[in-house]
Amino acid sequence: MFNKHIDIRGADTVPMPLETVLKTLNIVNETCIWDFQTNLRAHAETALQSIMDRES
Repeated sequence: MFNKHIDIRGADTVPMPLETVLKTLNIVNETCIWDFQTNLRAHAETALQSIMDRES
């Protein structure tokens, strides 16, 4: 069972990128991060295209 946690309450900035934290704690691997970034990019492009279509 996963019992670690990161307490960032009151922090103005996170000291390292979330990607690094997740990999360091073995929560995700490179493939998971790559898939997430690819899917996020695809959704962002679709949303942007939708906005541009409405504007024209």
